[in-house]
Amino acid sequence: MTADEAHRLLVFDTCEEEGTFFQLRLGNDPGNKRTAQLRLALRVLWRHWRAQDALPYDIAKAAGVILHFRDEACRNLRESNRGTREDLLSIELSDLVQGAFDLLAGSVAETWTVRRKDLGE
Repeated sequence: MTADEAHRLLVFDTCEEEGTFFQLRLGNDPGNKRTAQLRLALRVLWRHWRAQDALPYDIAKAAGVILHFRDEACRNLRESNRGTREDLLSIELSDLVQGAFDLLAGSVAETWTVRRKDLGE
């Protein structure tokens, strides 16, 4: 995934009704493949922007949406009658939040990030 593709995916997934994180906020499980793609996009963007002084506004906003609306997504997923996967609540959602935090933290996140094959490393 390129930085441009990751940028488009992140903005779409947080702002558009069909987007992965938007669906999580509504209490819908978009599937582990889509959450994995969003997580990969966050890591790609972090690698691309980590040495820069600032992020573009729309990237920072999208990462902030993930951080701000995490509790809403958790609550709505728990309350949904759709049989939410336990991994979604216990692992995937927390991993998305971590990716958003890393992206906003920039180069300082290098002190705590772990190289992961699933994130292209």
